Amino acid sequence: MLLSEHISGTCLDLFAGFGTRSFLLAELCEAVYAVDPRDNRLQFLTDRSDFDCHDRIHSVCAPVDVLPFSPNSFDLIVATGEEWLQWCTGEPMRERIAELQTLLKDDGSLIINLPGWPTTSGIAGQFGIGDTSNASLRFGRLSKSLSATPRGYEKTLRSAGFTVIDCYTHLPTVANVQYSFNASSHEPIRWLTSRYRNHADIRYRIARRLSLVGDQTGLLKHCYPSYLVVASNDTSIDTRDSSLVESEDVILSHGRSRAALLHLESGSLEKVVKVPNRTRHGEISEREGRVLTSLKETQSSTTTNLPDGETIETRFGSARVEQPASGTPLSSRLDSCPETFRTVLEIGAEWITAFQRDYRCDESTLSVDDLAQQLTVEELEVSPPSIDSHSQLYYTPVHGDFHPQNIFANEDTVTTVIDWEHAVLRGNPLVDPTFFLLQVSRIIFGDLQTGFERIFLDDTEHASIAREYVESLCRDSGVDVETFLLHLPSGWIHQLGIEYEIGTSMTYTARPDEKREWVTFVWDHIDQINLDD
Repeated sequence: MLLSEHISGTCLDLFAGFGTRSFLLAELCEAVYAVDPRDNRLQFLTDRSDFDCHDRIHSVCAPVDVLPFSPNSFDLIVATGEEWLQWCTGEPMRERIAELQTLLKDDGSLIINLPGWPTTSGIAGQFGIGDTSNASLRFGRLSKSLSATPRGYEKTLRSAGFTVIDCYTHLPTVANVQYSFNASSHEPIRWLTSRYRNHADIRYRIARRLSLVGDQTGLLKHCYPSYLVVASNDTSIDTRDSSLVESEDVILSHGRSRAALLHLESGSLEKVVKVPNRTRHGEISEREGRVLTSLKETQSSTTTNLPDGETIETRFGSARVEQPASGTPLSSRLDSCPETFRTVLEIGAEWITAFQRDYRCDESTLSVDDLAQQLTVEELEVSPPSIDSHSQLYYTPVHGDFHPQNIFANEDTVTTVIDWEHAVLRGNPLVDPTFFLLQVSRIIFGDLQTGFERIFLDDTEHASIAREYVESLCRDSGVDVETFLLHLPSGWIHQLGIEYEIGTSMTYTARPDEKREWVTFVWDHIDQINLDD
């Protein structure tokens, strides 16, 4: 997204693996040659049929150091990812880059990941960044590592005949990229470090202080753990897609289905552009836009808490442009204190109750068959326990990802609820409150299973508070407790249904199986839950 002007023509993708990157490139290029030394991974790529651009990808099983291509074959070469970094680190870098340069056309471009000196020296590993399997400092290599900087790489690339157009960094690691931004820009790192001002881990506080000092001295851009360098034989190319990226002060926040471009100005978030990771994911933005537009047509007490924005068309598909949410996410308040747990649950419950009161439809209710269907995911062979009877459930709009990180508040008042990508206008009223409860407990106790046990199976103060939450919601909505408990995993089931309906890339990962395990775990332990005092 930050480099869209370079992605076109005939592309060479090195260490293609299972092909996720190759498919994304193929949606923008005429042809992609996906090279990997492991045939079993390329077979998975070949067998995938969920991309319309499948016929543009040509799988090539070959060692990366012996590429079977003629000179001047490609408009673009992409050499990125953890495996590329592991392979190229310690190799004669200049020779490797020179070999790639011969494969490019006269106006071709190279997008390449390169390790920073904190990674090659082992310093990054001391902070849990990058390869921590051997995180000891390697002082013997420190002098060589100091050339692993934007300035050093520019010199290497220039000697191979390239001109460096731009240099970006990935944080925290190439293997687990959460944020990407221009390494020369000051605004992104200042904005990101402000979020870790009071972090409990002293390593984060030290890293924040060092980052601020480095930014002030101008040294920081040479001290990132890794870089994404854009080099070209054509110096007239502007890497910035003006429709999405208006300045260097932009952070790309990576997500499973969409990435968010965070536009910064004077230390503040100015706007958010949520761009699909592939064309098919544009339906997510369209769904979100339709739901929000419809909800805003009704003037209610919760309408003002819906995000303002619009849906736009981009080269990557339909995107969503929104104004930043005011307040702070409820997730930032959570700690192990029972009273904090109570406060966050009360804030969430108050809002979802008011929202459903504003928009609920009492003209029709869910039958037993409707309920069974809503709690079934055929693709994963997930179905609910036997349902003999249940409380009458009305229809209501559903957010679908009512997670404390998506709920912003000032003090105890909700200001904005963001990320409506799994929303529907007519759904089950228990999806959001049950999902919210489990996500809050998961954050507090570190994982789903421990959180579930602490609030439902153990005799704890948190369990008492959870019981009050469940009873209050059941009382306000006219639902019996047994029906509420049956719906505890309904949030994951709802999300899976949307993902399979759209056909997102997530359905080709291990994520659905992980969610199925969560659903099964909860239903297997429902009979052990006792909400009596």
